[in-house]
Amino acid sequence: MKKTLVLIRDGALVTVCSIIGLILSFVIYVIAFMYFEKITNGNYYFVTPLRLIHGIVWLILGLVLYKTKIIDWLKASILTISVATFLISAGVTLYAKPIFTSISIFLVLMISLLALLRKGMKWYHYYALILALAAVMSYL
Repeated sequence: MKKTLVLIRDGALVTVCSIIGLILSFVIYVIAFMYFEKITNGNYYFVTPLRLIHGIVWLILGLVLYKTKIIDWLKASILTISVATFLISAGVTLYAKPIFTSISIFLVLMISLLALLRKGMKWYHYYALILALAAVMSYL
């Protein structure tokens, strides 16, 4: 009984923190977008680089935080946020080429999955990849 409650708790924590983190990522992007829009007087040449840099920064942040000693379920939430943000930014940038979008999504998820398998991570890390894929599919 106690083990079941721990499983439910960990899954709920990963889900809730992932959703909050994805919202935070989107809010940060919108704030940066509004800032650059204001300083460029409505010229939108910055959108693609901003989007890609935002995604890459989140991916790097996720990789760095994954190496720290923070709580394991929080690492899984960070995995969801970083992978989803990167894939969404890449997917929106490559929207005119859906085959490249699909290939990039597949490659990033497979590399992440293989890294998790190699390290023998707990179940909710794999669940975090499913949440990231759900976020990507719902956004794109």
